[in-house]
Amino acid sequence: MDDILAAGDLSWGICGIGILAADRQIHKGMLEQERLFTIATAQGDDTHDFHVVGSISEYLFAPDSRDAIIERLASPGVRIVSLTVTEGGYCVDVATGKFDPSHSSLIVDTELGIAPSFLPLLVEGLALRRSRGVEGLTVLSCDNLTGNGRIACESVLSYATLQDVSLADWISRNVGFPNTMVDGITPRTSREEYNRFSDVAGIVDSLLVVTEPFTRWVIADDFKNGRPDWEKCGVEMVDDVEPFEIMKIRMLNAAHQLLSHVGTLCRYTYVDEAMNDPVIRVFVDHYLAEEALPTLEHPELVGADMFRASVIDRFGNTALRDTLARNRAQGSDRIPTFLFPVIQHQLSTGGSIKFAIATLAAWSLCCEGAAEGSGPPLDDLRERRLIANAIEQKSTGRGFLEDQTIFGDLGKDPYVHETYGNILDSLRSEGIHATLKRLCALEL
Repeated sequence: MDDILAAGDLSWGICGIGILAADRQIHKGMLEQERLFTIATAQGDDTHDFHVVGSISEYLFAPDSRDAIIERLASPGVRIVSLTVTEGGYCVDVATGKFDPSHSSLIVDTELGIAPSFLPLLVEGLALRRSRGVEGLTVLSCDNLTGNGRIACESVLSYATLQDVSLADWISRNVGFPNTMVDGITPRTSREEYNRFSDVAGIVDSLLVVTEPFTRWVIADDFKNGRPDWEKCGVEMVDDVEPFEIMKIRMLNAAHQLLSHVGTLCRYTYVDEAMNDPVIRVFVDHYLAEEALPTLEHPELVGADMFRASVIDRFGNTALRDTLARNRAQGSDRIPTFLFPVIQHQLSTGGSIKFAIATLAAWSLCCEGAAEGSGPPLDDLRERRLIANAIEQKSTGRGFLEDQTIFGDLGKDPYVHETYGNILDSLRSEGIHATLKRLCALEL
């Protein structure tokens, strides 16, 4: 959007909305910095390029401005509502894929005074829009989910149906939910990065964003009430986003799960540290070539071979300082979303699953370590369940894969069980590097 404004189209701008408690700091920074912030692009040679972004014209913090947000959502001037709420934020059950009205994010937070979900705000805003006769808009999900627009639609319509069936019907006819594929690694900004920027630029930016040079946006051209000319800024507007989504999720996002859990067992902190371990590097590349790539229906259409090479290079960027902990967080949402479709496809075709299953085994050992206090803590909404399952697994040899709320029917597959058990035993007895070498048939 900042590029659009710089090109001379001043008819668009962004009203940011923060919902979570952590967003209060962003709100404070937006006020202090007149809604300006810096993007630092971490180049592969350990240097950074800096760019000040000015496309945010307003920022509202929901606990302080709930009514103002509802009014803004009902405004005729608002034509697109974009979402970045992560994989678990749509209140959809991991195992069934169905909307869960009892989801924890729909429960009002006593500290915030609102539920930490976008759904109540958005649906109430749409209800007010309908009552005033304002035309519809587009909900643009920018999350790492295959069919993210479809999932956003399911979530919004399901929640609206609980309030008013006629409202859900109006939304289905007047609100668009295009799918998107957004690719660009953006870690949490570390204190080290804040300090480095202050030293280089001579100013303090509490909203500094650090990202990689690679960026790719692919969006289904299905908008209800107009959109910016994003094509002028390199966005690919297409009829069908799904092949691009599947490639990114099963290759980049899934590979992040391999790297983050295996790297944690090796006691690495950063993605580039783990990726530049020659054994782990080959392990990730074998997964991409032998398990992820075969699941893509049109690899040539999306440039899968070039994407595979780019994933390896991007993970090794030493200037980015992305942490394994960030990518390992909420594993019970991410692993089923990113890896399970690969395993299921490979089972149906008789293909390899050993690298993906090794990730499940490494995940379970990370959970065991958290349970024993010998490894880093889990950052997962299902932490108690995962730790209990890991404790049972260590004492009885069972319990982790059997949790159907996470694994569904996948945990019942005998070949999955056998492969998982063999790899888990190897990780315990031989260690991580010896196991990975054997899986990759390496002589290093």
